[in-house]
Amino acid sequence: IPLNHHDDWLSSQYPYAHHKMALRQQPPSKESSILIIGAGVFGLSTALHLAQNDYTDITVLDRAPVPSPFSAGNDLNKIVRAEYEDPFYTNLALVCSLPSKPKNNTDHSLDEKEAIDEWQTPFWSPYYRPTGYLLATSINAPQKARDTIQKSFSSIKNHPSFPIGSFSSIRSLSDIKEYAPMLQGELNGWKGYLNRYAGYARAAKALEHATTASREMGVKFVIGEDGHAVELLYKLGRANTKMCVEVKAVNGLVHTASKTIICLGAHIGTLLPEITQQVTAKSWAVAHIQLTPRE
Repeated sequence: IPLNHHDDWLSSQYPYAHHKMALRQQPPSKESSILIIGAGVFGLSTALHLAQNDYTDITVLDRAPVPSPFSAGNDLNKIVRAEYEDPFYTNLALVCSLPSKPKNNTDHSLDEKEAIDEWQTPFWSPYYRPTGYLLATSINAPQKARDTIQKSFSSIKNHPSFPIGSFSSIRSLSDIKEYAPMLQGELNGWKGYLNRYAGYARAAKALEHATTASREMGVKFVIGEDGHAVELLYKLGRANTKMCVEVKAVNGLVHTASKTIICLGAHIGTLLPEITQQVTAKSWAVAHIQLTPRE
């Protein structure tokens, strides 16, 4: 949403909210109770960063232990890369704004860091392998697949945040063999590129690590039926603002907090139906093949 149209859009979507006040809310105090619904990538990241910035009363709810089978981030590994058709996501991966350590209670400044570089810090490096990323299409690939590669490559090949020498074009079998000699077959007509500034994350292990680190900093986790949120409970605040004050679990248990943050990904519409106009859940099939001992 363009920022200059945000107020009008918000008031049209949420007429019960005093939108200007909502947009100007101050960050909660460090002692405020904060409830995070969802212990996937977004929920754990939120809890971790809040704890690292000295918030002391954080509770995370989820219906399953970490790594949750309901989390899109739970897998053996996930590709870490920055090339996307939409430049917005390229910039998001390359330069992320992280909260800096506040100098005082009114300091809410941000540090800009390359998100991929964060994976190579001591905190995350055990769960990241900077292997590079080779992407190519075969001679029989549909035009849409070829166009996608070209759009992705165009978004990154001249991006100033990429280290010099990050990319090499793949135009022949010899190019592929140079970077991936273990690949067999003729591979005639395969074209694409190699991105050296990429790799893979040990996804499930990273989620577990974030959970352990958060717990060590005092974050509380409520798992199972007690943490399976099914309803948001509201009250009217100042200027008739609708405020979430409680969250009901599937077994009837009610959690109270001064701030509630919903991090449910594709499930978010189950708790916040109003947002379904903005969020579309998508998926694709994944095949798992059991290798033989010899393989």
